[in-house]
Amino acid sequence: MTWTSPHAWQVLASPENGLLFWTPLAVAALAGLVWLAARSWVACVCVVMVLTQVYVSGSLDTWAGAGSFGQRRLVGLTVFFVIGLAALFAAIPRGWPRLALQAFVGLAGWWNLGLTAQFGAGLMDRQHLDPPRNAYNNLVAIPQRFPSLVYRFVLDRESFYQGRTPSTP
Repeated sequence: MTWTSPHAWQVLASPENGLLFWTPLAVAALAGLVWLAARSWVACVCVVMVLTQVYVSGSLDTWAGAGSFGQRRLVGLTVFFVIGLAALFAAIPRGWPRLALQAFVGLAGWWNLGLTAQFGAGLMDRQHLDPPRNAYNNLVAIPQRFPSLVYRFVLDRESFYQGRTPSTP
């Protein structure tokens, strides 16, 4: 562990396992949380807690999570992301700005679900995103394989683990 946190920025913005690449909905959530922090001292504390978690995660030698899906170490910040996203929706007026935010949320959700499917189906490098390839898989490969993936998930879950070397304790 290096307390100067040499990887804090990578925790957020690296294609390896950076939060904003793997979970782009966090961009909107963080923007909403910062907007709310300008109006509430409680939200300021929430921002400090998010930054502290990013700092600590960036201090670890294994900041990328060693093959985990995205930034699993930041899953505890979900409540802050929900607060930030709700604040952003409350701040954005109705009409085209709200529709744009809703479209972004939908695309970000699709991106994340598609990455989850690619990760489980072995269609991607588990250590690093290749955004053009991942986008192609989300738009073409996953929809084509969707019935097969659902079948495997419901009735043949063990097939997701075939060909992978089990980790040793």
